[in-house]
Amino acid sequence: MTCCSLLYSSPSHFNTPHRSSNTMADIFPAGLSLTGGFPLKGQDLAASIIFLIAYILLLPFAIWRNVKPASRTLILLRPCIFILARIVTWILRAIQAAQTDVNEGLMIGEQILLLCGFILLCEPLLSLVGYHIKRNTPPNPESRDLLHRALILLKLVLMVALILGIYAGSQISSVGNDAGKLSTLKSCRDANAIICLVITVACILVTLLAKARDNSLPGRATLMLVVAGAVLSIASAYKIYIYVKTPTPSITAVSGKVAFYFLSALPEFLVTALYLSVSLNAEFDIEEGRKREKIEKAMKKGTYTGGEGWEKQEQGLGGQHEMSRV
Repeated sequence: MTCCSLLYSSPSHFNTPHRSSNTMADIFPAGLSLTGGFPLKGQDLAASIIFLIAYILLLPFAIWRNVKPASRTLILLRPCIFILARIVTWILRAIQAAQTDVNEGLMIGEQILLLCGFILLCEPLLSLVGYHIKRNTPPNPESRDLLHRALILLKLVLMVALILGIYAGSQISSVGNDAGKLSTLKSCRDANAIICLVITVACILVTLLAKARDNSLPGRATLMLVVAGAVLSIASAYKIYIYVKTPTPSITAVSGKVAFYFLSALPEFLVTALYLSVSLNAEFDIEEGRKREKIEKAMKKGTYTGGEGWEKQEQGLGGQHEMSRV
């Protein structure tokens, strides 16, 4: 589900005679966009190895964040899965770039991983925004303002995007020359990309509106959310642009490959690294937020007895934050 898609239109775009066993027309039907274009040795091998090494270098930080009790949180689960998925993605892409023939299994596997990974970065952003804007709000399940309701709606919409992405990924290898299936697949991918863009832009707006309403919200956490949302929005917007661009550009064009790596691969890596760069628990009061959610559920069920009082100990939390941010 990365953003930069280089559209495939016909086998005539391939001027590399060493790839002779299969052609892209044997694997993907005409008109189906090919994320990242066709991997070529001179254009993609070095870049694929660079990104592979970059994600491997993120693994120790991911392990450290999950081993260290102060920074361990379920929100990191998706970025960690994303790191593993991208390691496999770049391995597949490097192998394809180094090979002399088109490998159908590797090509389809890479495309599915590129398609279905992006939401693993969008979901943590949405969750962090929720904890951030509600950190100074006492538990009250009956009192949700517009921003809180917007987050609930965005979470539901994100589930729709996830379903569309899974469906589109599962259909890549079975479209064949069926025009109806191809149209459905393209519609699902377009809708998925649009939803991701809406969610990332909405996260920025909700964060800024919450900060304007409550100036006591930490500035560094606010900035982190805005930056992550902006970078992910660039990726989503570029994907949509490529999907609707006409005429279809050559999938071996150097400019298209540069766009893929700088407007899709790089933003994904930067946001993943950003999630690991700080203790999310300390930065966004996640433990306090979960305690508040637990109390709200108990209030809604009528089982809350007041035994789990929710109180922000400002001085104590401030000191804890300073020790746990890194």
